[in-house]
Amino acid sequence: MTSKDISYEIKFVLRAENMLAGNQELKQDISGLSISESSTLDILFLDTMNFALYESGWVLRGRLKQNKKKWEMTYKKRIPVLQDNLQASLEEAELQGFDLNDPKYKIEVDWSIERKMLSISCDVDVDAPDAQKSESWRSLFLDHAPEPLLRVEGKSEEHEGNMDKASLLGSFKSRKYKGQWNSMEISLEIWSIGDESIVELSMKEKDGTVAESKAKQLKHSLQEANLLAETQTSKTQWALKRLLKSIAISELWEALRQGGYNLYFRHAQPIDTSSPDPGISPDGERLAKRLGKLLDEQNIPIQLPVSSSPLKRARETAEAAFGQRNVTIDLQLGQMDKPDLLESVPSEGFNQIMIGHYYSFGGQVEPRQLLHLGLVILKPMGQGQGFTVVHTADLKTTLSAEEIAFV
Repeated sequence: MTSKDISYEIKFVLRAENMLAGNQELKQDISGLSISESSTLDILFLDTMNFALYESGWVLRGRLKQNKKKWEMTYKKRIPVLQDNLQASLEEAELQGFDLNDPKYKIEVDWSIERKMLSISCDVDVDAPDAQKSESWRSLFLDHAPEPLLRVEGKSEEHEGNMDKASLLGSFKSRKYKGQWNSMEISLEIWSIGDESIVELSMKEKDGTVAESKAKQLKHSLQEANLLAETQTSKTQWALKRLLKSIAISELWEALRQGGYNLYFRHAQPIDTSSPDPGISPDGERLAKRLGKLLDEQNIPIQLPVSSSPLKRARETAEAAFGQRNVTIDLQLGQMDKPDLLESVPSEGFNQIMIGHYYSFGGQVEPRQLLHLGLVILKPMGQGQGFTVVHTADLKTTLSAEEIAFV
């Protein structure tokens, strides 16, 4: 295969605020746009918490199309096209183990304002695992992985083990449309995660010279219509960043159910900070109660009694969340640095809870950035062995929404 055999897909990110109505649906009155068909999909990704697969050029994606029973798993490798030297990118793909004449691979150039990328992908249809867990999807992706991915996973020190560390990210809804923009055949895709959306317009062309001309024409017309987004980004990268927080908690819930962690909470909002030792406010009490309920709903095993600083606002937070009889006062929680407290390992199958004001966390967390009802989850190694901060979270702004946003 040579560069002359490659087709092109031109992609532009559009202004979501100008394309979508308040319900994140496509507006019906966009001048120049006509839609002929539409479909919905569920989309998920598999990657590590630091996007190691994506950063190495791999995208592992699952899509469940409307009215279909099987998931379409896609393995996509992206290689930069530098200085318009597509042939060099094809040669690099061959060096990485791709047989470019294998009909299972779809090969094209993704052409955006920012850059061109050689895209090599293959699809496999599978039944979804019974449980939406990372280990189930990891096994599926590994079982069907193309040779170039297996080669990287098995032999490169840089990437070894990335699949083993990967987490399930998603799923979320996507809407896809086909139609015309000013008489040009185009596709529109809308990805929505929470209250945010990204809108991408794409157009396919077989000839590189024609693709360049149409890309310029399309860009100009979108700018004239005030629809072209100022920031052009990969929608995969956009999604991964937004999915990380939601997936982190689902992964973490499962880990916490096995026990073995220390959960340090800062107290809830005090009622009067001018007092030397204030209690918590009514809203702080409400959120503290919600905290206790949330942990119970998620079946998180808690070692009783929970420990509280002698401060009134910490004690009242603990009592509101876990009940007065389930709280003990630990004077060590009144100190800024007491490492053996956080190094202590809970009873097997349980998690310890500690509620205080500020703590140093061995320099792993900036204590004054911990908000009211802020959470630090630690993995203790045992007395004298230290501890590791696993995650930090801001609970105050999200307990009302019954979910945890990790920061």
